[in-house]
Amino acid sequence: MPIFLFFVSIDGLFVSSALYKVPSGGWFTIAMAVILSSTLLAWNYGEECQLEADRDESSLSRARLFGDTNGTLFIREGDKHLDVKIIRGIGIFLVETDLNSPPVFDHFLRKFEASHEITVLLHINRIPKYHVAPSNRLRSSATPIRGVYRVTLCLGYGDTISWVAFEQSLIDELEMLISKNTAATPPTDAETDCDLDPHQSQPLKSSSPRSPLSFQLPRSTSSGDIPLSIMSTIHTQADHHQHEQLAPPDLKAITQKPITYIICRDKLFIKEESNFVRRAILTVFVAVRNQQRTKLSQLEVPADRLVEIGFSRAV
Repeated sequence: MPIFLFFVSIDGLFVSSALYKVPSGGWFTIAMAVILSSTLLAWNYGEECQLEADRDESSLSRARLFGDTNGTLFIREGDKHLDVKIIRGIGIFLVETDLNSPPVFDHFLRKFEASHEITVLLHINRIPKYHVAPSNRLRSSATPIRGVYRVTLCLGYGDTISWVAFEQSLIDELEMLISKNTAATPPTDAETDCDLDPHQSQPLKSSSPRSPLSFQLPRSTSSGDIPLSIMSTIHTQADHHQHEQLAPPDLKAITQKPITYIICRDKLFIKEESNFVRRAILTVFVAVRNQQRTKLSQLEVPADRLVEIGFSRAV
C-alpha cells in the first residue's frame, strides 16, 4: 500500500500540473493522454476477447483430431473415422505460442482432410537483442505426430532474412532432426496403448513400436513449444501386432516440390448480444486488427507460395 500511494502521489502531481495549464491553452497533454489511454485499454480488452474466442475454438477442434500409435492422423465425425490424406511436399503453418492448439493447422485438417508429407509449425520470435547468429536462429523438435515438427525462428530486431535462406536453413535442420530420430532405437518390449495428453508434448505411457518420427519428447518448458490438439485411439492387442515400422520421409524427394506457407486470416465479428460500449470498443479493435501484417511478411515470401485459411470468429 505505501508503494501504491507513492506512485499515485507522483502521478497526481503530473496530472494536476497538466490540468492547471488547461485554462491557458495547455489542453494537448490531457487530450493526448486520453487518446493513448483509451487506445491501449480498447486494445487490451479486444485481445482478451480474442484469446477467449481462440480457447473456445481450440477446445472444439481438440475433440475431433486424433492420432494412432504410429502417429498417423485421422478425423472423427460422429461415429466415422476419416483418414487424413497425404499431400506431397512441405507445408509451413505460421502459429502463435500463446495457444494450446494451432487453429490454422486444425482448420486445414478439418477443411481439406489432408496433411503434407512434412508439416512445420513455425513460430517467428522477435527477441530483445540486436543480432542472433545464423546458427542459433532455428530451434526444432519433433511431435508425437509423424511428419509434424515445431520450429521456432529467433530473430533480433536488427536481423533480416530472406525466404530463400530460411528455406535452406530449415531443410538442413529437418535433415539433421530426421537423421537423429531414425538413429534412435525403438522399444521392442510388450506392446501397450499410447496415450497423448493434449496439454503435453509427450506420450503419457508408451512401450509399443513407434515410427522413428514419433519418439517420446521430454516435457518442454520453452514458450516456443505448442502441444498439438491430439489424442490417441484405443486399439486392441491384436491391432498392435499389425503395426509396421514406418519408413522415415525421403526429404530429398519431398523438397523437389516448392514449400507452401499456410497462414490464417481471421474475420472477427462482434456478438449480437454486445451492448453499445462493448460494441464501440471492439469495433475499434477489429478495425486496427485487420490492418496488422503477419509475421511471415518479414520473410517476403512470394505470393504464389502463400495459402490463406480464413475463418470467422465471434468476439
